[in-house]
Amino acid sequence: MTRGSRLFLGILVDAGRTPRAGLGWAQIRGHLDTSGRVKAILVKALLVDPELVRDDALLVDDLNIGSLDRFELIMDLETEFGLEIREEDLVGAKTVGDIVHCLDAQIKGTVAPLPA
Repeated sequence: MTRGSRLFLGILVDAGRTPRAGLGWAQIRGHLDTSGRVKAILVKALLVDPELVRDDALLVDDLNIGSLDRFELIMDLETEFGLEIREEDLVGAKTVGDIVHCLDAQIKGTVAPLPA
């Protein structure tokens, strides 16, 4: 590990944000619930401090997720969960918890509205 890097859920995370190219996306498997898997994906994809990725973390304001990040996040979530996720499924998601809520509903085969 280099100075400024951290280990989170078995993933080495660089403290500085670097371009996504060449990350070599690997599926995150194991005994993680939906929330843990989503958080691990966000930490790895965005190269953010794991402590910032909480259920109440705002996607745009706290994690600086832009439109390209959102698109790539959807692709990563589809790969991890084996689901087809349309952008409109997550259009109202403002927090990490909202994403988890939407995914849990889709996994269970129900359509659940996002909390207001």
